[in-house]
Amino acid sequence: MDIVQVTKWLDLSMEEACDVAAPRIGPRRPRRKVYWWSESVADLRRQCIRARRCWQKAKKKRRPTKLIADLGVKYKHLRKDLCTEIGRLKSVAWQKLLGSVDRDPWGLPYRLVLKKLKTASLGLTEVLDPDTLSELLKSLFPPNNKSNPIVNWSDFVWDNA
Repeated sequence: MDIVQVTKWLDLSMEEACDVAAPRIGPRRPRRKVYWWSESVADLRRQCIRARRCWQKAKKKRRPTKLIADLGVKYKHLRKDLCTEIGRLKSVAWQKLLGSVDRDPWGLPYRLVLKKLKTASLGLTEVLDPDTLSELLKSLFPPNNKSNPIVNWSDFVWDNA
């Protein structure tokens, strides 16, 4: 074997070891919309963000106190409206979900509960066969052949003298 083959083998081995230890993340998946999302929430959110930025910009540029206070009040009212709308839409969605339980008990509600109960992928120790796992643990944590100190103290009698 020449040095080029050895380096290629070493690179491949290191890459495989790294992939097993820490799988690659890959590109970010886009966020899924939440079940209660609607265009009204999107509009209120845009208005709320715009109001917050105007308020922060006014504070940063040291605008008059009256203007800063007015922008802060406007932002807080918009934020309250946004939270109220989100709460209303969540309540409506929850009522729809409860209604669908009666109509179709094995439909969406059933799948939602199963998704919550489903465990993540199995861990490495659960995937390995028991012999390999035992050898791995023995190599990482060698057995201690020293005597157990608790056994040596079994005939100990406490003396308050």
